[in-house]
Amino acid sequence: PQVVDMNGTVDYRITLTNTGGMSALLIVEDAIPGGMEYVNGSFISNISVSGPLISDGKIKYNLTLNPGETALISYSLKALTDGTKKNKLYVNGSFITSASVVVRDPPPEPSDDTESSGTSTRRTPPPCGWLPPNWGGTSSSASEEDEKGPVNYKLDNPPIVLVSLGSLNARVSSSQTSSGSSSSGSAGTGGQSSVGVAAASSGVTGLPMVVVEIMATPTQAETGTPITFIVRVSNIGDGPTKDLTLTVDLSSGLDYVKGSSMVGGLSREPENDNNKLSWSIGILDPGKAIEVSFRAELLATSGNFNVVATAGSSSDSVLISVKPRNKPTPLNPPPPAPAVVELKASASSLSDRAKVIIMVSSPTGAKGVKVIVTLDGSLRYVLGSAEIGNLPAKTDVSSSTLKWVVSISKGGTAVITFEVEPADEEVTDGTVRVFLPNFGKSVEVKVKFEPKQRGVAPPPSFHIQLPALPSIPWWVLLLPITLIPVIFAYRRKSKREVVMDYQALKWAVRRGILEDMLEDSEIYIPMETFNKLSKDYELMSVVEKYIVDRAIKVERAPKRWIIIEGVDSELSAVLGLADKKRAPVYIGEEELLKELKKRGFRVRLIKEAAPPIVRKDFP
Repeated sequence: PQVVDMNGTVDYRITLTNTGGMSALLIVEDAIPGGMEYVNGSFISNISVSGPLISDGKIKYNLTLNPGETALISYSLKALTDGTKKNKLYVNGSFITSASVVVRDPPPEPSDDTESSGTSTRRTPPPCGWLPPNWGGTSSSASEEDEKGPVNYKLDNPPIVLVSLGSLNARVSSSQTSSGSSSSGSAGTGGQSSVGVAAASSGVTGLPMVVVEIMATPTQAETGTPITFIVRVSNIGDGPTKDLTLTVDLSSGLDYVKGSSMVGGLSREPENDNNKLSWSIGILDPGKAIEVSFRAELLATSGNFNVVATAGSSSDSVLISVKPRNKPTPLNPPPPAPAVVELKASASSLSDRAKVIIMVSSPTGAKGVKVIVTLDGSLRYVLGSAEIGNLPAKTDVSSSTLKWVVSISKGGTAVITFEVEPADEEVTDGTVRVFLPNFGKSVEVKVKFEPKQRGVAPPPSFHIQLPALPSIPWWVLLLPITLIPVIFAYRRKSKREVVMDYQALKWAVRRGILEDMLEDSEIYIPMETFNKLSKDYELMSVVEKYIVDRAIKVERAPKRWIIIEGVDSELSAVLGLADKKRAPVYIGEEELLKELKKRGFRVRLIKEAAPPIVRKDFP
């Protein structure tokens, strides 16, 4: 790395080239090393960029590279503390390259032996593989270079990192130079480094060496959680790969999320064989790398398992652990509210019998309510006369005691009726007592009978002679009956026929005008509208009764629909049915009305108390 004094300035230059056939959107982030700061106003670019934004210790900017275009970007950082400073560059979220400088404090003094010597001496090579020119001997050119000033170092074998943008073949490189003060005058400017992507193979004929790294976030999750995987494939050998394929096995407990795969920052789907994923990488030149990311949903419910990534003869794995789902502690349900019942009873006379009515109601609902009735000695129960809710009731009869068990829904009422008769002919009244033993309620009812009359002469009869009426033919009496269908037919005929689509029905229900429309219109809908309606549970619950009562009629549209490009089959069916009925069409979307108007329909939009309406002069 180059050497710079504290408070010196390091100039960085970034070169990005698009050698592909498509435009490339690049999101660039340059991490400022600790102990360095950005020099305000030093950012320069030869093309238009969005930025820079200096935030969170990073220089961030976006740009678009057209095919064959090159972006040259430069800026400066000031060294504030000593030590090795490593600047990292990221493009589209992937690490691309880095450049290092060494900041010294104080700068070393020059050697007296070197200054006093008349001949060039062997210099100590700087670290990190940097070599000075003409390394290994004394030459006149070296002496001349010493006299002229600083030595420019170069990287003998710079690292190359692949940035895969699909067919874009983007090439990214960076370089840095520095300037600063030095007491000796020989450390004022340092060396230069560059990293990038070439569009073709380096031409080295050595053997490739593939390294695979896989990471996952999170590695411990609950069932159903999506997990993000990042796989990096690098060639650290001396030769390019051929027919390289990356495989990742998720079959142990994950399910790949379709459409989530990114290769080098571009969307690209893998081959998926029962969650065994594979990507064809092909040729990967020496020193290059490619990054693949995707998401998978955790299916396993327990245990730990490995997700293995393989490329060539290299493989790596990451351990995924299933975290048990936290089950909320069930809350004890509140105790049910005590049941509340109300008791009422009444009786009515039926000549020689009496009918007793018992009403048991409950605002809270009650189950297994016991109802006990006792009759005094003057009354007798009429067998088989008991009913509950107008249905015959099973009655437990024991002497003068009657028993039933009923259940009452919340806010409901159970009605029990039965008949009694006098025990002998002399009885004219009696008492019925009703008990609810579970609730401590009781009521008493008096029953009275009409006395039987014995030996009483029938009342006198009267005879009145009325004048004879003229005879009327029988068919005259039938005329009103025959006119009834005519009247109803006239009333039905007086209603106009209209055709509505799904949106218009929804519009009318929400505004509460459907009832008003049905009073003066017969509404028709095609089967296509009914199919949409059946999928809308809320709307169907309102309209169902009108369909059952035939207030809204469902009919099949004629086979020859009115076809309109750009609209769905429901509207075509609605217009076809309107053509058959010669009826206007109600449409629920104003934008659709405008479109139909452009296509030659006569359109009228009713905004007050009615949905939009479409009318067309059908042939």
